[in-house]
Amino acid sequence: MFRAGVAGVGNLGKVHIGGLQKMADRVSIAALADPIPERRSGRNLKAETLNIDLGNQQAVSVDDVRSYADYTELCVDKDLDLVFIAMPSDLHAPAAVLAMEHGKDVFTEKPMALTDAECRRMIDSARINGRTLMVGQVLRFWPAYCEAKRIMDSGRYGRTLAATLRRYGGRPGGWFGEQARSGGVKLDLHIHDVDAALWWWGRPDAVSSQTAGVTGGVTAVLSQFSAAVADVAAGGGNMAEATQGRVDDRQAYVLICGIAGILAFAPTLTILSIASRAFAFYYFLQCFVAISVSNSKKQKVAISILAAVLAFITLFAVPAG
Repeated sequence: MFRAGVAGVGNLGKVHIGGLQKMADRVSIAALADPIPERRSGRNLKAETLNIDLGNQQAVSVDDVRSYADYTELCVDKDLDLVFIAMPSDLHAPAAVLAMEHGKDVFTEKPMALTDAECRRMIDSARINGRTLMVGQVLRFWPAYCEAKRIMDSGRYGRTLAATLRRYGGRPGGWFGEQARSGGVKLDLHIHDVDAALWWWGRPDAVSSQTAGVTGGVTAVLSQFSAAVADVAAGGGNMAEATQGRVDDRQAYVLICGIAGILAFAPTLTILSIASRAFAFYYFLQCFVAISVSNSKKQKVAISILAAVLAFITLFAVPAG
């Protein structure tokens, strides 16, 4: 029986507690750490206002746990085997390193840390202390993303020609809105789809990134990945493009274009097998994604005209097969 401690009993900490309780035959929750007494008491914990539906919105309670106001006390607790870190992102690295130095395996929420140096320090600590370190990049376990990878790996629809991944989250409050603590949209949202691209296609030959639209508390970031898979993006096009931003609604879209079909999900997976018309139809679908997030009437009209042209190309100008 493993003995676990959870550092940070906010929304995701509560979700982790609920998940651990489902494995009660293998792990027990022995300690909680949080500066708020009501949270670390383990009583009536309910996650609310999550960015994604994790299927765990019921209140949970934990009995007979050690309670710490300071996460460092939990990380050095000699009676723990595992530490789950669900605290503000700037605390991930110091908490993980401290726990591993005291003989615990660690699961930490994403982002792994806020700087490359901190990430390397965590990896080095895991290696030196012989501990397991896992980062919660959840898309690698999300059913639609796993199925998309299986389909692409099968080669059924040919090699990947292009892909677009878009993710939008609500304007955050609390420490999420503090760049120095959360890493901002780059590390809070964008990191999901960057990780998915690395998982699906491997390390790219080139990456370019830029931020845009930093007005009124709204931030956006665009990254373009080139030739992440051999022979992908012939003619110098981009293999994948990931865009994230802060808007009022939470949305996610993924379009992946292969030689003989398109994978589309938001987040339900749909397979569109349209042979050599796939590339034109891929951009046709992108138009509808752009229209759905645009607030400009003129922009919507312009994109609609472009969509009509691409629809004509898809249906008539490009021979099927």
